[in-house]
Parts: sequence; C-alpha cells; structure tokens
Amino acid sequence: MLSGMDLDSLPSVFSRRLALDSGMSSHELTELLLLGEIVRESRSWFRRPRASLQPDQEEWQRVQGEHLDRLRLQLQRFPGHVASHTSAALLHGLAVTVSPDAPVELTVLEGVQRSRTLPGVILHHCDSAGTEVAVVDGLRTTNLLRTVADTARTRRLPHSTALVDDALRRGMLTTSDLRRQLDLQKRWSGRPKAVAALALSDPRRETWLESFSFVTLHERGLPIPLAQVDILDDDGTFLGRTDGLQPESASFYEADGRGKYFLDQSETVSPEQSVRGRLEAEQRRHGSLCGIGLRGVRWTSDEIVGDPESVASRAKQVLGPPPSPVRGYAVWNGERRRLPFSAERPAVDLEQIYVTRGMRERARRTS
Repeated sequence: MLSGMDLDSLPSVFSRRLALDSGMSSHELTELLLLGEIVRESRSWFRRPRASLQPDQEEWQRVQGEHLDRLRLQLQRFPGHVASHTSAALLHGLAVTVSPDAPVELTVLEGVQRSRTLPGVILHHCDSAGTEVAVVDGLRTTNLLRTVADTARTRRLPHSTALVDDALRRGMLTTSDLRRQLDLQKRWSGRPKAVAALALSDPRRETWLESFSFVTLHERGLPIPLAQVDILDDDGTFLGRTDGLQPESASFYEADGRGKYFLDQSETVSPEQSVRGRLEAEQRRHGSLCGIGLRGVRWTSDEIVGDPESVASRAKQVLGPPPSPVRGYAVWNGERRRLPFSAERPAVDLEQIYVTRGMRERARRTS
C-alpha cells in the first residue's frame, strides 16, 4: 500500500478532500489511479472499482452494483437530492435493467423549475406532487410507490410493464395504489406510458423476461398472450405449463432465460450437466405440447433484446387457426377449456404513448 493509511478505511466512493483529510497525499492519489486501485468519477470524486465477477455472479449483477456505487457518489455530490427513477428502482431491488453507461438519476427535494442533465447524472426537478422519501441501505430515495410510477413513466413500455409486474407479483403494491399515484401526476411527462403499463400488467408472469418479451411483441402487432397456462391432453394428463398461450391459434411461447438452466447445480452436478439436463427436459416438454397439435415459439433473452423483429416474425407465423385439431385442454382462470378458444386480452393505443402532445398538435396544423 502506497499510503500510510489503509484505502479500505475510506468509503467506496469518496471526495479528494476526504482522502487528503484522512492522510493521503495528492501524489498517492495519482499513483492509486495509475495502478487501477481507484477510479476517477469526476474532477474531485473517486471510487474503488467493484471486484471482478464472482463464480455465481452474472454480468448484469456487476453492472447494477457499479450503478449503485455511482449513485452513492452522486448523492454525496448533490445534497438535497434523493435517488429516483431507475436508480431508485435498483436501490429498492425491483426488476429493472440498466446499461453500464446509464446516468444516475436523482430528484431534488426543493422547488426547482427545470431538470438538468450533467455528465453521469440526471437531476430531475420537483413537480407539483410532494416527494415521499424513504431510506434504503442508508441512502435516501423516493419511496417505493413514487419510484415505480416515475420509472414506469420514463422507461420504454416493455421495461415499464416488467417493472409493474414485478412489484405486483411480489405484493409490494396494488394496482389501486399505483393508479392513485398516477392520478397525482396528471400532466407529467410519460404518464400515458405508465397508465398503459398498468393496463398491460399481469402478476401471473413469473419473470422479467416474460413481461418484457410479451409487451415487445405486442408493440409489433401481436396480441398479449395468456400467462402461465397449464396444458392437459385429452385424458386430463398434465403436459406442461406455457410461459404464454395464444388460445385462438393454439400456439405457445417460451422465453428462455439462461439463469434457469443452472438451477440444478450441486456438488455432484456440474454446470454443463445442469444445462444439458434442463435443455433435455425443456425439449421433452416442448415435444409433448406439439404432440397434441400446439405450435410453439421459443426465444432467448439475447434474441428478444437484440433482434425483436426476428422473434416477432416467428411468432406471427403460428398465429391463425391451427392446421389440425388440437387434442387437449388449457386451464385458464380455474376452468378447463378445449383448445382453441377465444379470450379477451388487454391492448393499448401505442400512438397515445409514443406520439407526444406537441407532435399531435403539429400534425393537426399541417393536415
């Protein structure tokens, strides 16, 4: 260690002044930067780099951890602010994704008329409704309900719906709670998107990937599928549960997250054996469902995020009447129903979400 003091005695993010007051010299700070022991976040702020991935840690977990490190730094830089939007959602442990270079989001508690975007941070202004504050892991943040509403307003609809689904599924809030919160944000930017996310929400979906996938496909013209439907053969034998079912066309969707293939790991089961076993089980189940006349479409998280048009094209190919009689049933809302059948699904007006009020006004003036 270069300094007479232990670097570990400093917080994970710290200012130049704090380091100097603790006994470290400017030269030693420069040496630590060159050695990669610390990382410069701004002119006067530093952080210790997060440790490399652990064996049971995925890349997204590392990215989220680094975002929370930067959040701690920005809260020190901007007193009078609290974590908000996506940053607050991560802090609350909600199902939300974040890119490595995503700026930290804060909201000021005092009355400020305009939001500001600075390098590495967005400072949201305080609007008409009061900002309810909570403390999570020692950090001040918007409370859970305000966080869900703000994030749902500002993320794309698939992300917004996945966030709302997660909060509802875990019993963290109710649809009435969120509706009341959005009623306080009548004229706030992005409110139609949050209202649409609430309309499309379904806590029966089991994962972020299912929620994100189904709404991504809905944006491309496909109906929202029924979530987590048990399929039986003519004898009433359980064949499997689909992630999503299009009952009119007797087609099913499977959104494959890579993480589930490691659920069987133990001291006697290697990661490779776990993946192979899970894939074989998935293939058998897929074959059983197709064996009674259903048609299935599968995709991975990389596919739906990186090439949603290709996934949508495959999903559209299995819409329409099934080519032959289906020899089985679906259990929906506690009722056994012969496939195919019709069911009502939510739908939203995407133009109301993505076309701003100003764009509509300009279109009317030029028409």
